Amino acid sequence: MEIFVFPDGEKRIRIKENVVGKDCVIIQSASIPPDENYMELFIMIDALKRSGANSIKVMIPYLGYQRQDHIFRDGEAVSLEVIAEILTRVGMTELYSFDFHSPKIPDIFSVPVHQLSALPIFAEKIKQDFKLSEIVLVSPDMGGIRRAKEVSEMLGNVPLATIEKIEI
Repeated sequence: MEIFVFPDGEKRIRIKENVVGKDCVIIQSASIPPDENYMELFIMIDALKRSGANSIKVMIPYLGYQRQDHIFRDGEAVSLEVIAEILTRVGMTELYSFDFHSPKIPDIFSVPVHQLSALPIFAEKIKQDFKLSEIVLVSPDMGGIRRAKEVSEMLGNVPLATIEKIEI
């Protein structure tokens, strides 16, 4: 793939290989800066589709905007729905990602979604480095409780705590 950046920051992306009839995979994070990474991903998908790819599977290790999967306050967009719509419109045929913020995220997409998990890796590392009788897992917010419970179970049900965020 060739990526050319114009002086104003716009990117031109070119697929250099013959992908006609091939199943292609793109690995692209949507972490910081998410907007720039998503825009680059949209253009990569379009370039593969226009180059004749049979399918375009996308692996997004960190799915940016996943915390914006529903309306929290009047006047807000459902940003993850916007991202899902663009990804499928430009040609993504399948999505792979890790440890979703919410179990309903796959329902937002109109293509197959595969959730992978890094939690077993974290649990093994915790087992190696800590005495399980001396730890408490802490979820940074209510949204993380489900994942914290999963890790707790992997560690033999170690105690859990959560932080309650309050707007002041």
